[in-house]
Amino acid sequence: MKHTEPTILKTLLKTLISDKNNFSKGLLEGKVLNSWREVVGDYLANSTSKLTLRDGVIHVSFSSAAAADDFFRKKVKIINNLNAIAGERVVRFIHVTLG
Repeated sequence: MKHTEPTILKTLLKTLISDKNNFSKGLLEGKVLNSWREVVGDYLANSTSKLTLRDGVIHVSFSSAAAADDFFRKKVKIINNLNAIAGERVVRFIHVTLG
């Protein structure tokens, strides 16, 4: 039987949340989604439903065409701000639907 040395918790946590790990990706995606209201403002956030992020694409549904139109005018800036909060390019595209 092979003897292994105990792993220091700090080392284990660094490994767990390393950039190459899916856990780290999930943390960044959660950070982006939790920042939605801060980035888009109250009007768009209150008009938002079904907000998800998968494989670099945010899927969002707006309750009105006016909100969707307002979003499209700000889309590039919103993507840039969300990625700035994440500290890397987590969001590549935002797919919008009405409903």
